[in-house]
Amino acid sequence: MKVYNWKIKDKKLNIEPSAAAIGNFDGVHLGHQKVLEEAKKLSTEKKLPISVLTFEPHPREFFSSEKNNFLLQTNSQKIETLRKHGIDNLINLKFDKNLRSLKTYGWNAIEILVKDTEQLFLKLKDSQYFRIVGEPVYISDEKSIKAMQVLGPSNELIYFTSIEKPEKTGLTIEGASAEIDRIFIMILGVDNIESLRRYYSEKFNIITSDPAPFRIRTLSNEHGLPIETKYPLSIATLSEKSLIEIDEYPKASVYRENMANELPPGIAMVSFYVDSIPNTLPFISPVAADEELPYNKRKSAVIRGPVGELIEIIET
Repeated sequence: MKVYNWKIKDKKLNIEPSAAAIGNFDGVHLGHQKVLEEAKKLSTEKKLPISVLTFEPHPREFFSSEKNNFLLQTNSQKIETLRKHGIDNLINLKFDKNLRSLKTYGWNAIEILVKDTEQLFLKLKDSQYFRIVGEPVYISDEKSIKAMQVLGPSNELIYFTSIEKPEKTGLTIEGASAEIDRIFIMILGVDNIESLRRYYSEKFNIITSDPAPFRIRTLSNEHGLPIETKYPLSIATLSEKSLIEIDEYPKASVYRENMANELPPGIAMVSFYVDSIPNTLPFISPVAADEELPYNKRKSAVIRGPVGELIEIIET
């Protein structure tokens, strides 16, 4: 097994196309082993080597206030365990401030609609796969929306949100029909909320709400600001099922660093379906049809937004 210690700023790794698995793989427990099994199946099917992308140090160290973050294995022990699973390439990605959401502009979090945030909190608080970083609280003075934040299995930031008083939200969003329903908001951190509103209006004819102040606890914690700090927030309603939340981040935030011709770290790109692709957009990839999933011969293209966010448009 070849081991590569790599940083985002480093030159592009010279690794052949691979069936890849991504995660921290601390302990290589049964869940991790299932991911590796799926990578091995793909490897056999496509006749590709198997690569694992993992992180050092554990991303939890950047999100947890605990001084002693317990790990099942040291990094060297984890490498040896993965070696025994027949991995061809191991990429040890240096986790640093360049990979931290909430301190960088761009797509920063996934918000999932649920029926009951409090009940979900009770189920997840002792989970080995999810780590609570923000317990359920009302995010507005009207107590209409309650949200909690967790880090998922790959340390992705997820909001679980329940709408308790829809008539007071000012939103025309379809409510949750299942305990854990659907992704209904993608959160975009920006430097100037008014310029973003103009951009989405001019390029996509999307109407956004007037900015209003909201508490965002995880953002305050990340920047060391008082928990009651409020941030300008605007909503772009795309349909009855999905929204974009635009948050104006503290001035200490930075633009994400990424290599040329590479996806940015974190949530790199969000895809949206449209009736037809306008030919007036500043595409960074040409409009093209693709037979593979999820395109099914449909046309798609990509543009880069004002804060570096990648926007994929898929024609229905």
